[in-house]
Amino acid sequence: MEKPNPRRDFSALIATGRLTDWAGSEVITVELTEELAAQGGRVAVYAHCIDAARREALLAAGALQVTSNPYEISVTSFDVVYSQQNALTRLITPRVIDEMQRFGPPFFVFAHLSSFIEMEAPLSRLERELADVVVANSEETKARLEEFDSAYNLAVVVPNPVPRGFMGPVPLVDEGRRRILIVSNHIPPELATARQMLIQRGWTVDVLGKDGVQAMIQPQMLMSYATVISIGKTVQMALLAGRAIYCYDHFGGPGWLTYDNFETAAKRNFSGRCTPTRKTSAEIVDDIEAGPSVERIAVRRSIFSQRAWVRLLLKAVHARERLPLGDERAAELRQLASLDTALSTICVQAFDSFHHWLRTEDLGREVGALRATCLQQQLLIEKLSRLAGPDVVSRV
Repeated sequence: MEKPNPRRDFSALIATGRLTDWAGSEVITVELTEELAAQGGRVAVYAHCIDAARREALLAAGALQVTSNPYEISVTSFDVVYSQQNALTRLITPRVIDEMQRFGPPFFVFAHLSSFIEMEAPLSRLERELADVVVANSEETKARLEEFDSAYNLAVVVPNPVPRGFMGPVPLVDEGRRRILIVSNHIPPELATARQMLIQRGWTVDVLGKDGVQAMIQPQMLMSYATVISIGKTVQMALLAGRAIYCYDHFGGPGWLTYDNFETAAKRNFSGRCTPTRKTSAEIVDDIEAGPSVERIAVRRSIFSQRAWVRLLLKAVHARERLPLGDERAAELRQLASLDTALSTICVQAFDSFHHWLRTEDLGREVGALRATCLQQQLLIEKLSRLAGPDVVSRV
């Protein structure tokens, strides 16, 4: 007898603030798109600002629509709506509430990815009224949400789950024993200096991030490295891939991840804030050369599995009956949607400004590189002129 297919067709909208870099929220958006599509979803993605690289990555992950135009999105046409960074304030208007009064609201998931970044706070008045599930990426973030309202006591901690490819050990090539991968967009000075010191001592230390290669980390990228230095979600990727993890970045960190510090680090999303004291470059080098604990950390893989969390979400979506809003309820939500209009404007302006700041920063780096090249060329011309002598220079 043929087994029934557990996949069911559904439509999903992911709304986020920006898609202009390979930072945490962008990576989450791409990976969630990929998993929703893999489980049978027709996925659309909205963000206030999107660049070409992130658009292509989302389309490759299975998104059928990627847009920054709110008029191209009809919220009520989706079965499930996932929002982060208060992005839904741009999409839920009084007109959308009118549609919910006729067709019922979709299943709403509101996610919060930080305990201290203002744009990750529960700013929307509609969130507490519409949320079927509120997600926090760590115990630390959940505690921060509870400071806003006791309703957030029911928030679910979903600890930045990782894609399917990282759910089994990744083979290590032999020459990878003295190879390290730093994954960071914000390498602190002490780690940058430690990297140079390690390179001088014969280690290979590569960087994935703004100071190295910019790309989404993939399982096969870890094959050449025995050790990963990073924080956040990359820690979980490296952990499940069977790599030694040195948890350290711009917030500091405990260093080698061990059984003794694992739970404390996990509660703060492996951000390094569990150990806010900073190490010196020499201490980092000594730690690396001494090596990690020989005892490998074993965890229940389903805790960090994107596949498992999406399956659980879809069970809840399919189990909930979609009922039209009553008149009184719709009137209340319509008023809240109108009040959220100002927040929408602030959010859009904030992310748009950040996008332009990044572009200006990139342009500044390009100008700096061009200046350095021009200076090198000028020095070369002067050197050649001195070697050639005054007679040759005067004839040129």
